[in-house]
Amino acid sequence: MEFDFQSFEFVRMFLWEADMLFLLEIVVRVIIIFVFAVVLLRVVSNKGLKEMSFFDYFLVIALGSASGDPMFYPSVPLIYWLVAIAAVIFLKEGLSVLTMKSDYFLNMSVPDPIVLIENGSIHEKILAKKRIPKKALFSKLRLQWIKETWTISRCYLEPNGQLSIFQRNDGKLYKVSHSVFPPKDVDDDDDILWK
Repeated sequence: MEFDFQSFEFVRMFLWEADMLFLLEIVVRVIIIFVFAVVLLRVVSNKGLKEMSFFDYFLVIALGSASGDPMFYPSVPLIYWLVAIAAVIFLKEGLSVLTMKSDYFLNMSVPDPIVLIENGSIHEKILAKKRIPKKALFSKLRLQWIKETWTISRCYLEPNGQLSIFQRNDGKLYKVSHSVFPPKDVDDDDDILWK
């Protein structure tokens, strides 16, 4: 589509041949879609963001993807959006029921946790495979008040991205340990050994 125009012509950039009444219709469409989407997400997914399942994330992505066109294209009626979202919700709820009743679907939708630290030793190959920087792991450990990896019996990366940490309570020390503090924050007076 070629037409003659002048660069940075603000009237063309912002309004061009816009029908002022259709601009009002866009506002109404956005309000309808927004209210319906908020109600829908509250009814279908009563979880926080950290607790969302794979299917919940897919629902949010599908909702966002399907919501764009009906907001401002006059040729896309809102009923198309409603039917598309209803179909996605039906499939999401159906798969959620299947995951509750079938181990196959459960294993497909909820991965097993991954061991990142075992007996104080960090599994470097697993971190590399999962593309987890050591600094990110150390940051999560510091948020759990962990100073050294020798205190950890096992550390799992859960499917929701959280860490499950099982600490030693028998007083024994592991041979391998890593300080989770940045090197510049470790001074000579601390009992922290930087490896």
